[in-house]
Amino acid sequence: PLAGAQQSGPFLAVSALLRRFLLFGPLGACAGWAVAPLPGAIRRVALFVLFALIGALAVGIELGQVLLPEHTGNFGDAIVMLAGALIGAAGFRILQRKRSG
Repeated sequence: PLAGAQQSGPFLAVSALLRRFLLFGPLGACAGWAVAPLPGAIRRVALFVLFALIGALAVGIELGQVLLPEHTGNFGDAIVMLAGALIGAAGFRILQRKRSG
């Protein structure tokens, strides 16, 4: 899935991968922050819905690239974006636990 990134060289591939990963990290942290005050079961459902929306945004970005003549969509990039959001939410949760206890 990430083979398309390597066409421009290894350094540009890593740069593009990190850029996509790090752009969605704060979005995941915001999702974690938004559901933090909710009780357990409701928090899990709300977090699932928010990550479904974040995943839809990532897929929408890749589908939008299909419409541009010089770009192609790559769903591996969407997976990297969603992984960045998940790591951002997990990082927020870890920082929240360290701060509270």
